[in-house]
Formats: sequence, C-alpha cells, structure tokens
Amino acid sequence: MNNSLKSANREVSIFIEGYFNEVKNTTDILAENQDIIDAKTNEQARAKALEIYKSIASANSNIAYIYSGYANGLLLINDYIPPDNFDPTIRPWYTIAMQAKPATSIGVPYQEAKTEEWLISQSKAFKDDQGNYIGVVAIDCSLEEIIRQLSERHFYESQRTYIMDQNGKIIVHPDKIYLGEYLPQIKENISQKHGKLRYTLENKKVWGYYNTLDTTEWHVISVVDRREIIQPMIWRIITYTLVAVGLALGLGMLQSQIFGRRFAHPLMDLGKRITDITQGKPKREARYSHSNQEIAAIAENIEHLAEDSLNRKANELRAILESTVEGILVVSRDRQVIYVNPQFYDMWGIPLDSLDSRDDHILTGFVLDQLAEPDKFLEKIQLLYDSDQEEKDTLYFKDGRIFERFSRPLFEGEVLVGRLWSFRDVTQQKNTEDKLRLMAITDELTGLWNRRYFMHVAQKEFERAKRYDQHLSLLMLDIDHFKRINDTLGHAAGDATLQYLGSLLNNMMRAMDTAGRLGGEEFGVLLPSTDLENAVILAERLRSEIQGNTLDYTGSRIQFTVSIGTASYLQGDQSLETILQRADTALYKAKFQGRNQVVSG
Repeated sequence: MNNSLKSANREVSIFIEGYFNEVKNTTDILAENQDIIDAKTNEQARAKALEIYKSIASANSNIAYIYSGYANGLLLINDYIPPDNFDPTIRPWYTIAMQAKPATSIGVPYQEAKTEEWLISQSKAFKDDQGNYIGVVAIDCSLEEIIRQLSERHFYESQRTYIMDQNGKIIVHPDKIYLGEYLPQIKENISQKHGKLRYTLENKKVWGYYNTLDTTEWHVISVVDRREIIQPMIWRIITYTLVAVGLALGLGMLQSQIFGRRFAHPLMDLGKRITDITQGKPKREARYSHSNQEIAAIAENIEHLAEDSLNRKANELRAILESTVEGILVVSRDRQVIYVNPQFYDMWGIPLDSLDSRDDHILTGFVLDQLAEPDKFLEKIQLLYDSDQEEKDTLYFKDGRIFERFSRPLFEGEVLVGRLWSFRDVTQQKNTEDKLRLMAITDELTGLWNRRYFMHVAQKEFERAKRYDQHLSLLMLDIDHFKRINDTLGHAAGDATLQYLGSLLNNMMRAMDTAGRLGGEEFGVLLPSTDLENAVILAERLRSEIQGNTLDYTGSRIQFTVSIGTASYLQGDQSLETILQRADTALYKAKFQGRNQVVSG
C-alpha cells in the first residue's frame, strides 16, 4: 500500500514541480526584459512586449494569459480592453508580487468567469534602470492538466489525490465540492518534506502519503480508505486459514502417499506457479490431475486471480508509461533492458529491432553518436548504475536539441536491482529562455550590450581591479551634432548612424573589451587591464577611425565625429560611480573645447 501511494504521489509531485518551474522560469525572464520595463512610457516598447506575450502564449497551450501592470495604472495585455478607472496596482496578482519581491509569487487558484476554467497566477515585480520597482508581470496558467493528473493516478478505488496549502486548506481537488475545506488533522501530521499519514476522517481510518513541493511549499496529499487495503487481506487470511484447517484435518486421515499426490504436491506446485507468475517466468506444468478436486479448483482459482491481478496492474502501468510525452527506459543492474516506451525510440531515433538482444550497451552506442559531450554522458551513466541516488541534468545534442534527463534507482526491498531513466525534450523551452535572456541585455538597435548589462560588467571589473590592484579604464563617447543628422535627414538616418557606430565599435574593440550603448547617442567602452595612457591611445585611434569613415545612406553620405572622455581606476576609488563621473566630466570638457577630440579625466 505505502509503495503504491508513494509512487502515485511522487509521480504527480514531479509533474506539478516541472509544470510550475517552467512558468516560473518564463516569468523571471520576462521581468528582466527591457521592452516590458520600458513599456511604462514607450509606445514602441509596448508593441514589442505584447508581441512577446503572444509568442510565448502560442508556444505553451497551458498558458491562458500573459500581462503586466504598472505603477502609473497602465495594463498591458493582448485582446482585452480594461474598463475605465481600472487600477492594476490594487489587483491581488500585483500586490502579492510587490510583497514577495524580489521573489516570484504564486497566487491562489481561481475560476475564470467566462470559460469556468481553473487558473493560477504567477507574478513578479520588476525594476526600472534606477532600481525602482515600477510594475509586475504575470502569467495565468491552466490547472486542468494538473487536475487530470490528480484524477487518473490511482491504484485504489477510494484513492484520492489533492493539493493543500500551508494552512491546511484544500486548493486543488478533482471534486470541486472539497475546494476551500480545511483539514487540520492532516496539517498536524505534516512535519517533514514528505512522509506517511494516519488519521481518522468521518469515523473512517485513512492511510496516506504526502510530499511538499519546493516551488510553492504546497502539500500533495494521496489518501485511501484503510478498509480497502485491510479487508481483502483479512478475507485472504480467513480463506487460507480455513483451507489450512481443512488440510490439517485431512492429514491425520490419509496415508502419506495419498496425501502427497492429492494435497502436498498441488499446493507446492501452486506456490511455484504463483512465483513464476509474479516474476514473469514461463509457467511450469501443473500437477492437478490426480489431486483432490476441491483443492485443485482452489489452486486454479488462486492462480487465475494472481495472474489477472498482475496483468491488470501491468496494463495500467503500461498505459501510463506509453501515454506520457517523456521517453522512458528501465534497465536492470546488469545492464539488461527491462522496458522501453515508444516515445524513447522516437526521441533518440533508434530502430525498433535494436533491442532484440535486450543489451543496454547497444542502446548506448546509438545515443553517444548524437551527443555533444559523449564522454561526459558515458561517465555519468556508469557512475549512476551503482548509485542509490536520484539525478537530474541536461543533455545537449550535436543537432541543437536539448533533453532534460531524470534518473532514479529501483529497489526490491533494500536491494538495488536497476535504474529508471526519463528523457524530456526541452529544446523549445531552453531556446525561448536563451532568446529572452539575450533580449534583456542587448540594445536592439545597435546590437551592443544595453546600459543595464554594461553597468553590471563594469561593476564586476571594478571589483576585480580594486581587489587585485589592476588597471581598468573607461571611454565615454558621444556623437557630435547628432541632432543635426536627425533634423536634416530624419530619424531613420539617425538610427542608421547609431548602427554604423555600433558596428565600428564591435570591429575595433579587443576581445576582452566591452562596448555598450548607454542611451541616445552616448556609448561606453570598458577596457580591463588598461592604464590611462594606453586608454587615450585606443580612444584616439577610435576617434580617428570614425572621423575617416563615411556612411552611405539612401544616396546621402553621412560623415560624423565623436567626442571621447577617458578615465581610469585610481587607488582610493571606492565606487564605480567615481570613475564614471570622471569620464563624463572629461566628455563634457571635450564637447566644450570644440568636439572631435579625446580628453582625459
């Protein structure tokens, strides 16, 4: 009983953890996206943010809504016009996120008014460039798949699985009438991350198992009426006792030879055939033909019941494994394949006849040719086959695919007998996360790092220079008379000029240097391990190169210059702002002195 409940509970818990982690990761990335941050005041950024929301929602069928609210009262959401005087800052998803900042908050399940679908909101507060919290981004995702998992992962008729919050209130249940009900008798029995439950409910004794989710600290509860477990055991004991009593009475009346042929041999054969059935071996020939008819009938009925029960449970387990989107592989400790579901073959592109020998080494050969790091993969599986620990990691393929791998040991009692491997294709999820992460730190127009990321790198280099007393220099660039280009040729020409300067900076900077657009026509270049003298030489070379090049733009030739302020780390500087201020002052001086020159600060 405990193993069945524990298995069902852990399967549901792992599914829910993965479900919430995927949405949480997306929410965290969106909270760093510059277009979403700038949408508070920038119409162009709003359009880009809405396009991002639409793209992510279309890629994940479990996401119902993606939206963001701002301190100025703005609500950013696709296909919805908020009513007059709508204030997002008083909505629960906004206030909870502000209370939880900088962490991601998970709300309470609610029923959507129009579709009556059960949803749950995850939200996170985000900051502007000055570090002030200005809004919240939220994702409402469906709970229908979780509710389905709770309904289907059953081993007993009376078994129920539901989710309870930290206060003992039921918040997700396949039967809606139980939502909101408090069960303090369960809450009082929860003292660890997971464990067994024993309590009485409505004069019924209940056995159960619980597991606490890491992402939400909710409890996944699986319970069953004890009578469903105990009563069949009692009836079996009574039946076996009656049979044993009958046999005992008969033993004193029959000769040993008759006893052997009619009673002992059939029962011994029954035990052996039951063992063969449970271990999956071919059944040996029965010797019931010369036995007592009643004993033979009992033996055959018990045999059929055992075989039918095992087949039913095996079919249930097979249906679960073959309906999942994950590839499943079960291997014994001596590296013999026990089970493979169809998804495993499809994910790895393995021929169906490759397992005729049931040798896991053959599978490994197909797998290694596809991986970017085959040696690392081979070393890990060799370690895990003798380990009793669970393991979760990520596999990268030569063709760009990404799999998430989960492995857990299999035991018979206390003996390690094999291992289960589960593979999930997370390529689209990882690529979307990487794309969003890059968008969050890149200036879209020039391709250089944006101000936020440039300052992050500059702070790290400043701390390194201060700790190890190394050189560090900074260039601040500003395009001379940039407004004249916009006013004369238009803003598109101004954008082309900024892009051209970004390209020049990328081509001229050393591999260890960092160039970024700080805002408008102002740029910065970070020069690690470079003193002021060499920084001035690099700045002068950059200024001369820009002055000597011309941009061809729709029939017009745009030639421009830059003013550059330089500054270096000095012993005694306590913050990065000190160097930035010196460079900015030098830049202002270069402008004041006539532009198109380099000034040191």
